[in-house]
Amino acid sequence: MHSATFEVRPISEEKGSGLVALRNVAAGEVFHSEWPFCVVQHPANSAFIRACTRCCRFAGTCGLQLATLFSGTVEEAVLNELPSVWGQEKLSDVVECPQGCGEVYCGQECRAADWKDNHNFMCVGPLDDDAPLVQFKQLAIEYADTLLLAGKVFASLVNRAQQRGRGAEAVREGMNELMGFTQGKWDDVARPAGATDEHGEGETLRLQVLAEAFELLKAALLPASPLFAPLFESDEFLSRLLGMFERNNIDVEIQSPLKQLCHSWAQQPPPAASSSSSSSVGAAAAGPASNPALRRLLEAKTVVMRYEWDEDETGNYQSTAADTSPDDAHMDEETEDDDEADEAADEQRLASIREDVRNLTMEQLLAEEWPNFHGTAFFPSVARVNHSCVPNIKMAYPRGTCEVCFGALRGISCGEEMSTSYIDSEAPRDVRQTNLLEYGFVCRCDKCESEAARVNLRR
Repeated sequence: MHSATFEVRPISEEKGSGLVALRNVAAGEVFHSEWPFCVVQHPANSAFIRACTRCCRFAGTCGLQLATLFSGTVEEAVLNELPSVWGQEKLSDVVECPQGCGEVYCGQECRAADWKDNHNFMCVGPLDDDAPLVQFKQLAIEYADTLLLAGKVFASLVNRAQQRGRGAEAVREGMNELMGFTQGKWDDVARPAGATDEHGEGETLRLQVLAEAFELLKAALLPASPLFAPLFESDEFLSRLLGMFERNNIDVEIQSPLKQLCHSWAQQPPPAASSSSSSSVGAAAAGPASNPALRRLLEAKTVVMRYEWDEDETGNYQSTAADTSPDDAHMDEETEDDDEADEAADEQRLASIREDVRNLTMEQLLAEEWPNFHGTAFFPSVARVNHSCVPNIKMAYPRGTCEVCFGALRGISCGEEMSTSYIDSEAPRDVRQTNLLEYGFVCRCDKCESEAARVNLRR
């Protein structure tokens, strides 16, 4: 982590270290960019978006992205109704892992870099379903995708040590560097400050997952190289690594290129429909209103977004499956009528969504969001940025990859601390404070203190 614009300095006993400007930074200036130490796409997100495992760029053609988005959804039929020329629009190359694990890349460069960094140890292509690494990844998908990040970190530390030719000493140095970011073990950090777990169920589950993940990862990686030995002396490093991800990770959101493409298609004469389409779209004047194929695509996408996508609740998608408890065998009998009622309600909800979407104008459909890439990543510089409800920097991904860019929200003076907002800074103070408990602190920024003072004056 090196920058001519900032450095890490002690800030306060409460905050610890932070980033401090080494020069004046102008408002709007993009002054730093950084690739992640490790990144992973949310597993549910990968069912809708095909992205490069290494840089997270949307991979392949529009046809590949549309097939990924619509296959298996309530709007799958739209794939047979679109002009084939749209599917040929190229976003990037697409290169599959030759081991057959299913990972894809935007080119040979990313594939080779990922193999060199971690995938040589983390690839499950040649493995049986009962292999420890396969079971480890299944556990991660079921419980916490940060386990996938942890696996990548383990593999990366060993690969970096091998490349330096310094063996276990280099592995331990890498472990110590990462431990400089940690604030506690997974269970201590995962429980928000002030939260109670009356029956200890959350703690028990986390400890069980940690123990199982540690043994599976150890069985998968330790036989591959003796350099993994320092990582598996106990589960403490894994636990602290997961705790680090709880506090220091950042969400990666990359805008879909398909939205801009649709705006471009809207200004062109509609092309001929694909040969498999049940209707044809002949040549017509350019413009959104004269493009029925585009309208069909946008309606189908909007239905999928409203019916199957739920970023707020799950990070990606809303499940339509009924929750059942494996511990209560009689539940199936008791809920059979309820399941039928739920199915009918779900069909009614879908019909209502489709009706609402049909009533949207073309301009409204073009303004609706496409599903973006969502993942989680660890960046050393980002992990050093403290929170403020009045931030002076913002992080974004404007280059279509997981390379994060720091931009100044206002002018920043040399010697001033750089801060970002971990939450919605426009929310009421009590909401902000509650949300920040997940990060283990009470915010005392100028905004919070002034709002608290006004509340006290009214009492």
